[in-house]
This record gives sequence, structure tokens and C-alpha cells, in this order.
Amino acid sequence: MLYSLQYRGFVEKSAYGTYRLGEKLKNFSQTVELRQKLVDLSSETISSLFYKTGENITLAQIDGEKIVFLAVKMAKEQGNIKGRIGATLDLYTNSAGKILLSRMNKKSRNAIINELDFKKICVNTVTDKETFKKQINDLSKEKYAICYQEANLDGADISAPLYDQNGSCIACISLVFNIEKNRNRIQYLIDVLLEESDKLNSKLAQIDL
Repeated sequence: MLYSLQYRGFVEKSAYGTYRLGEKLKNFSQTVELRQKLVDLSSETISSLFYKTGENITLAQIDGEKIVFLAVKMAKEQGNIKGRIGATLDLYTNSAGKILLSRMNKKSRNAIINELDFKKICVNTVTDKETFKKQINDLSKEKYAICYQEANLDGADISAPLYDQNGSCIACISLVFNIEKNRNRIQYLIDVLLEESDKLNSKLAQIDL
């Protein structure tokens, strides 16, 4: 058992024959700690967004070729936006994946995009790799991303990036909502999301994550 863990990098054996945590477990522990800190710092913003909009709120990061939800506050479960922490979605079907990719350097994001298995999920799902790359490149100049009917027929979502004190994008915060119900207040939702994400970014800029 220990040999297997050592081979996989989960433990290391010292010159004295004792075992200690390997780099993989150390990195995992650091990732969990960072994510929890980010969730704690974002909790007030999530509550404020929920109060002002009454819509689904998510906090997400990129995890491989998907986004993973670090925090969720759901008004009503919608389509395949699963109302639980740890749920994942394909990067190309939502504004969270798109805004996070747009904040990566071009080489890194294209490497991820090239590995994506594009499938037609809904009427507006982008399935052409080069079209998607252009869309992401254009988003790098925008303050937010918005998607309509890319993951489900009734749904839309808006995402804004979050940055650490070094200016690196570390996550995004999103509104997920029903199109028909909100057709006449989409600009309001955008404005509220940008206002609240700006406040959170000001807070994150003062903290060493």
C-alpha cells in the first residue's frame, strides 16, 4: 500500500525510512485551503447578489477541461446547472468557462480548447473549435461574458472574473437565470453583477491568497 502511494506521489520516503506527505497531497491540501478561503471571502457578495436578483448564484474555477462550482446559492435548480458544490460543467457551454478561459494566456487556453470534445447540447452551443477560440479571444477585452441557450433552452448566464492581489484571474462569479422571466431586466442583472464583482475584487486585492 505504501509503495503504491509513494509511486503515485502521495507520500515520500525519507532517508531514515519514515514516510511523509508527497507533493500531490500537499498541493491538494493547498488547493482546498485556497478554495475555502475564496468561498469565505465571497460569501457576502453571493448573499448580496441573491438578495438583489433572486436568481441562482455560483462561484467557479477551471478544473481541467471543466468548471467546478466552489459555492452555489440556488433560487431554483435550472437545467443542468446542478445546485451543489463540486458539480462540474463543460467549459464551452457557459459564461463561467468562457470568461475564465479568456483570462488565460493564449497558448494555455488554446491547449485546453484543443482537448475539448465539442458536442451540440442546445440551440446556441458553439461546436466549432476555431469559432470558439475567436469568441474567447474577443472576450479577453470584455468585463463579463453572457450566454443564451447554450446549456439548456430556458437558461442564460452571466459571469464576471475575480482576481487576486497580483491581478491573476482566480475564479468567476455568475448569475444563472430563466430567459423569459428576465428578458426585460438583463441589463439590470449585468449592472448588479459588475457592481458586486467590483466590490469583491477590491476586497481580494487587499488579501494575500
